[in-house]
Amino acid sequence: MKASVIITTKNRQKELQAAIQSVLAQSRQAAEIIVMDDGSSYDLSQTSDSGFLSSVQYFYHEESLGGAARRNEGAAKATGDILMFLDDDDTWEPQKIEDQLTIFDHHQEVGLVYTGRKVVDAEDRDTVLRRIEPKKRGNGWPDILFNNFIGVTSGVAVRKNLFERVGGFDTSAVARQDYDLWIRLVRVTEVDYDIGCNVRYTVSKQKGRQISSRSDLHGKAIHYLLNKYNKEIESFSSLEKRRLKSDWYHYVARKTHGVSYKTAIAWAIKGLIQYPRVKLFALLLPPAVLNKLIGRLA
Repeated sequence: MKASVIITTKNRQKELQAAIQSVLAQSRQAAEIIVMDDGSSYDLSQTSDSGFLSSVQYFYHEESLGGAARRNEGAAKATGDILMFLDDDDTWEPQKIEDQLTIFDHHQEVGLVYTGRKVVDAEDRDTVLRRIEPKKRGNGWPDILFNNFIGVTSGVAVRKNLFERVGGFDTSAVARQDYDLWIRLVRVTEVDYDIGCNVRYTVSKQKGRQISSRSDLHGKAIHYLLNKYNKEIESFSSLEKRRLKSDWYHYVARKTHGVSYKTAIAWAIKGLIQYPRVKLFALLLPPAVLNKLIGRLA
C-alpha cells in the first residue's frame, strides 16, 4: 500500500514547515507529499527559506478556493492507494502512517482508518491539553449522524477509490466538510482506528485564526447539512430526530462559546428545546465561569 499525503496551507509558513517535518519523520514513509497552497500572500517556492519544500510537490494558487477544493485537487494528483490529509497547523506522531497502513494491509473490508488526537495549544505544541481517544470501529451507520466519532481531517486515511466514489469533499459546504465526507463514506464502508493518538491537533486562542473559531460559518453549515441529509433524518423516530438536532446545535454552541457568547446562548437554547442535556445547560454559563468550573473538575 502506498500513502499520498495532502497538506493544504495558507499563510502559515512556520506551521507548514512543522507539518511537513512530522510527515518526513514517519517510521513508514509516504509515497509522496502534496502541498496545496490556497492563495497565500506569496509563493513560498520563491522565498529564500523555501528549502523545506524540496521534499514535497508544492502547488501555489493565487486564488483562494478553500480547503475542501484544494484537498480534492490534491487527491486528483495523488498516485497512492491511500489518501491521508493533514492541515498545516497540525502535526503527526511518528507512527501515524505505519499504524494506519498496517490496518489497511490486513483488513480489506475497511475503507477508512482514523486516529485519536492530542489537543495542543498553538503556542505550546509540546504540552498536551487533553487526549481524545477513538472509540468506534466496524459499521458506523447511522451512528455517524449523531456523533462525529471519526473526528478531524488530519487524523483520517481513506482508500482513494472510495474517496472518488463518494465524490470527495463537498465544496458547497462553508464548514464541516470533513464531517460531511465521513457521513458519506461510512454509508459505503467499514471503519477502523489505530490504537494511538497520532495527531497533534492545534487549537488557537487568536480569534479568526482557525475556521473552527468562525461562529458565522458553523450555523450555516448545520443548516446546509440538515437540508442535505433531510431524507435520512426524516426516517428516524421523532425522539431520534430531536436528539440529533440537539447534538448538532450543541456543536455550534460549543464551537462559538468562546468567540461569541451571545451566539452560543442562542444555539444552546435551540438545542435545549429539541432535547434537554446537561452539556447544553453548561453552555449558558459565561466562558470565564465555565472554564473555571472545568478547571476545577479536571
